[in-house]
Amino acid sequence: LFAAAAVDRWPAWWPAAALAAQPLIVAIHLTDSIPDIDADTRAGARGLASRLGPRRAVQVRNAAGAVSVVALGLVALVWRP
Repeated sequence: LFAAAAVDRWPAWWPAAALAAQPLIVAIHLTDSIPDIDADTRAGARGLASRLGPRRAVQVRNAAGAVSVVALGLVALVWRP
């Protein structure tokens, strides 16, 4: 990433990979937040995991991770050398 920015040459697959990774970011956030749902709810915090609740947060995390894996796999297949 830094090398591409330094020489101002971006691989053709970069925008597609960046978009495909977005659900992975959500999955990582939920993975980090799920253990704190009860404490966050008691404290009045209304983050994504707290709003979803424990069961739905796990479901969304799993779905987001799966979508990202499939999307990144498709990017790799389409832009392979």
